[in-house]
Amino acid sequence: MEQVYLQTYSLGKAMEEAFLTSLEKVAQIGYSGVEFAGGYGGMEAEKLKTYLAQLDLVPISSHVGLDKIEAQLPYLAALGASYVICPGTPLNTYDEIMAKAEEMNRIGKLAKEQGLTFGYHNHYAEFNQVQDQYVLDLLLQNTDPACVTLQLDAGWAAYAGIDPAAYLAQHAGRCSLLHVKEAHNEKTGCGIIDWQNVIRAARESGVAACIVEREGVYENKDIFSCVAEDLMYLHNQIQ
Repeated sequence: MEQVYLQTYSLGKAMEEAFLTSLEKVAQIGYSGVEFAGGYGGMEAEKLKTYLAQLDLVPISSHVGLDKIEAQLPYLAALGASYVICPGTPLNTYDEIMAKAEEMNRIGKLAKEQGLTFGYHNHYAEFNQVQDQYVLDLLLQNTDPACVTLQLDAGWAAYAGIDPAAYLAQHAGRCSLLHVKEAHNEKTGCGIIDWQNVIRAARESGVAACIVEREGVYENKDIFSCVAEDLMYLHNQIQ
């Protein structure tokens, strides 16, 4: 878990306007790799894989809409990704949760055949209750741990009033990736989350990697300065 990755969604328009240059800056800052947000700069998988290797960046994962994942599996396998993550989907009723759980199990099996692990990323709404249980708990209970993992977004969990460390401990073995961000877009380490406890719980519960994700900048700094400071803070916590 010593390696820290960056979700490219954090960079906003920079990824659209200067895809390769943005990746170079991420490497220069010191990130171990990236999690894409479903866009790959129009590059073929092999070419992007080669470029990332030159930068010493690992393409650990990508966020892809649930209805688009199946089509992207061959690309992500060729890219050398380890995970493909659904960034969110409507889960408003019990029947909808059950139907999506079945679909996720199906996609998870297909991903596994390509050497990828499929996972689900939460926002705050997954901590609403349906039939007296958290939506996310119902989803985890009805998906196969061998085919579906969780990417816990600590910031959104905290925003919903959930202690990320406690949730990780309660669901040990089900969460492979941790999204690191504060609940209200503060500088990492300056919000309501106790990161020492979260990192400890992540290690003990089997989390494989931390991925920084940002919804925007703070203190009027540019985004690359923000994610650089996030990385520095995390390295101090993890080491």
